[in-house]
Amino acid sequence: MNQTPRDLEIPFDRITYREGQLLASRDLQDDIERDQRLRGLHTSYLHQTWGIALGFDVQAPVGSASLRAGPGYAIDSSGHELLLAESLEIPVPVTQTEAALVLVINYQEDAAFRTRPGTGGVCLADGLDPRKERPVFTWRTVEQVDPGPDVPLVLVRVQNGALVSAPERAVRKHAARSIRPHIGFGSDEIVSRADGLLRKFDVNTADAGFTRTPYYFAKLTLEEDPRLTAAMAAALTATAFVEAPSPVGFSLCTGLSPAGAGIPVATVTWIGLEPVRGCEPLLNLQLLFNLAGLFLSPFIFAVPGSIAVSHGGFS
Repeated sequence: MNQTPRDLEIPFDRITYREGQLLASRDLQDDIERDQRLRGLHTSYLHQTWGIALGFDVQAPVGSASLRAGPGYAIDSSGHELLLAESLEIPVPVTQTEAALVLVINYQEDAAFRTRPGTGGVCLADGLDPRKERPVFTWRTVEQVDPGPDVPLVLVRVQNGALVSAPERAVRKHAARSIRPHIGFGSDEIVSRADGLLRKFDVNTADAGFTRTPYYFAKLTLEEDPRLTAAMAAALTATAFVEAPSPVGFSLCTGLSPAGAGIPVATVTWIGLEPVRGCEPLLNLQLLFNLAGLFLSPFIFAVPGSIAVSHGGFS
């Protein structure tokens, strides 16, 4: 029996309204909580990221008794949005000995806004309007930090309520835009056509739905033919290269087969990798071909927008 994922154990209700319906605060709150859960699932499972998206710059000179956190926007690992629209002075905790502490932010639950009568306990500083959206600022030791629910801002070293070193930003975790390349693949048996001194296998990739010309990787496997020796087949496949790449196809070209061998039929197995824009992932070609079940030949011939990888069809 399939186990229900933890984030789906509480069922989702479809909330609807009708004209003239009497609404209570519970109805509207349930609607908001449902949207928050859906947004959390979207962030956690589709984007798989959390951290600082904008701002939350923290500055303070050595010897200062407080830090100044600037406005910012962040997301925790549950998809909660952490928003601060104004700068905030945060006092440095008093410690008898030198200590390394991390300033983190957490999501502040709605109950804190409904029940808080004043501004004294909102965060670590006074004077904020308790109705404004903001996260909770908390000091933690390095061992106490829970990455994900806690979004770290800076690491500081403090003693007797003052900074003994400048804030260190290395602990900051930045949210990253999830970018995945568009990958299409296929395998077709194709009859070649003669074109001058070359034979060309025309491959149609329209079903992959590329919007720009991708990088094509192709493997050529010749059908067994008694008129082709293993050496001839190896020569034909090892010299294969991609020509005329486009979003809807390409031609895999190789040399002429020996006289009397006829027009070779081959299976062309291909992968198309469409470039992405933004924070592109590192391209590991060896991993790509291992996952695709292709053999990476030392004979690689490339033209702009394409790469061909060839492999002998039989021995």
